Amino acid sequence: MNKCYIRLLALLLTLGSGSANAGTIHYEYSTTLLLAVGTDDAGLDGATATINVTVDSSSVYIEAFGFPAVPMNNDATVTIAGSSQASNNGTFQLDHQAFYPSFAGLYTHPDGLYQELFLPVGGTLTLRLSTFASAAGAGATVGQTVSLADFVPATSYNQPWSTSTGDYVQDGTTVTATIPEPSSLALLGLGAIGLAIGACRSRRAA
Repeated sequence: MNKCYIRLLALLLTLGSGSANAGTIHYEYSTTLLLAVGTDDAGLDGATATINVTVDSSSVYIEAFGFPAVPMNNDATVTIAGSSQASNNGTFQLDHQAFYPSFAGLYTHPDGLYQELFLPVGGTLTLRLSTFASAAGAGATVGQTVSLADFVPATSYNQPWSTSTGDYVQDGTTVTATIPEPSSLALLGLGAIGLAIGACRSRRAA
């Protein structure tokens, strides 16, 4: 069999496997930071921060500190934009996060603490990502499979984020969660197959 078509068959198998296991919850927490107390050594006054997290929708809540929680390992990032300190702009990894649906917050795992990010300029930034739980999230239990409804609607407590020199209030905070529609995934898959077939035909013609 032509090597090109072998690769196409492998692509089809991969897409089939992916659709069978599809179901990733995308959680986003976005806020603008405004200096409230201290000095803005980190240049974060007016900057935006967006936390992105992905959770497999087949994940099951475990018990942590007496509450249901879903660990997210290293599948979390924060993107900072608009900092007057250029090196503080960019996307940074947030290690070992867990989502607690009963009080809808992101905390470190297994410690259950606020996330801390070491900035290139300004030292350590403490991210306080506590939110009010959704109705469904407040009723989540250990052993239960995660649900999109556990993540939203949720609103932030708007607790200040802080460095060693300044506290920043959160402004215009939004919390969203989505699951990509199967139709969108299917369109992406069809596009990939179309490109692969075109490549095979081009090679045969050559």
